[in-house]
Amino acid sequence: NDTYTNSIAKKNLEIAISASKVLGVNENPEWKKVADGLFIPYNEQGAYHPSFENAPESKIGSVVPLLTFPLQIPMSEQAKRNNLNHAIKLLEKEGSGAMMTITLFSVVAAELGDRELVNKLFPLSNKGYLRPPFNALAETPFSDSINFLTGAGGFLQQIIFGFTGLRLTEDGLIKKYSPLLPSSVQKLRLKNFRIRNKQFDFETP
Repeated sequence: NDTYTNSIAKKNLEIAISASKVLGVNENPEWKKVADGLFIPYNEQGAYHPSFENAPESKIGSVVPLLTFPLQIPMSEQAKRNNLNHAIKLLEKEGSGAMMTITLFSVVAAELGDRELVNKLFPLSNKGYLRPPFNALAETPFSDSINFLTGAGGFLQQIIFGFTGLRLTEDGLIKKYSPLLPSSVQKLRLKNFRIRNKQFDFETP
């Protein structure tokens, strides 16, 4: 029972149910049955998600901040923070892993309104992953598997969604929280941002 695997499986099944209603087709009754039956590990006393069921303390953290973003699983602010703090401790102990994971930690920090954490995490989202002579992105700090487009996508998501406070929802593009930029960035401007055939320009104050 891996927490992220079960959560994203549940999310995919819920999306399939919603999509069937939009398309006017019959949903498979197994989708809801399986989605409702998926176990998402959670520690009530400590208010955090373990990496997997009965995970030892040495493995608490991992990718569970991704439940907040991109999965947007409802949880308390304390659980969001605890998940992120545990993941950072594991990161500091074991080092950075796949770029697609570390790039999204600063999104959660921005959602929590924690600029200090954003300042700490933002450089880690690309430092160690750049490869000469063209600064191509590697999958991990210890490999030369390039170009790692999933990592590049994660890096862009922290800018487009993390620092702006914007979120894609069933109601379209919304502002979930106030923009929060790293201290090293003075202004952020997004041009020709297209959602549902509508064009947006976005600029932080």
